[in-house]
Amino acid sequence: MTDGGVTTVADGGSSGTDTFAGFHRWIVGGSRTRVLCHLNLARIGLTGLLGELRPELVDPEGVARLIREHPDVIVGIKLRLSERITGGPCRPMLELGARVSAETGRPLHVHIGGTAENLTELLPLLSPGDTVTHFQTPQPNGLLDEHGILLPAAREARERGVLFDCGHGMSHFSFAVAEALLGQGFPPDTIGSDLSRRSFADLAPGLLTVMNKWLALGMPLPDVIAATTVAPASALGMSGRIGALRPGVEADLAVLTWEDGEFAYGDAVGGRRVARGRLVPVATVRAGDVR
Repeated sequence: MTDGGVTTVADGGSSGTDTFAGFHRWIVGGSRTRVLCHLNLARIGLTGLLGELRPELVDPEGVARLIREHPDVIVGIKLRLSERITGGPCRPMLELGARVSAETGRPLHVHIGGTAENLTELLPLLSPGDTVTHFQTPQPNGLLDEHGILLPAAREARERGVLFDCGHGMSHFSFAVAEALLGQGFPPDTIGSDLSRRSFADLAPGLLTVMNKWLALGMPLPDVIAATTVAPASALGMSGRIGALRPGVEADLAVLTWEDGEFAYGDAVGGRRVARGRLVPVATVRAGDVR
């Protein structure tokens, strides 16, 4: 990831209590990039099986234990709230996750898109510091109503401190939805790639491609930079340590340049946009070491 200007990654639920030991040893311990973790509420994490958030697979006690044992790595609790993941209503799993969050002091990182319930029912259950990811998803029960209007519950959630993350991924980025949200004064708080084996080919080198898509939609450059630096640092509880350029902050930084030209980008539903320029990486500095 250092070739793409990324110095810190926050994994989105790949590991659960049954798999965290391997994740910690081989991924966290084996990476030059700083790796943090949103631990999946499900024991199996994301092992390629659908439907991990079933009652027989969740492990709230184990999640709480691992958070106590690894507070420097586990920064949140991941819930994939889709009907195909929970096997039915999503609210019970959100309520369970909220209880674990309150007990451990770690925020929720909540995937939307395909929830069984309308988000008007779910968003009020989130607390300040929780994050909703895939906020521009074209999947059913997103942030827009049937008329393309932002749900009042989403604006109310932001006003009380809930964060909204891009979480691009493979099937959750729609230019039309993103434009509608921007047009209604609702940009992402943070811009994440949700990079995975299945999405890497389309997003290579990764986060920079997602940043360039938001620039192509007209999001101002300073806002895009803030949403990939200081804002996620704050969301991860690391303000004052990373995400800024000032004395006393760890020397993690990306050197980028602007390349003029015509660059086409696609989305998950066949939409396309053309940009007249893009950010490209020049160098990455991790803890003062130029990569």
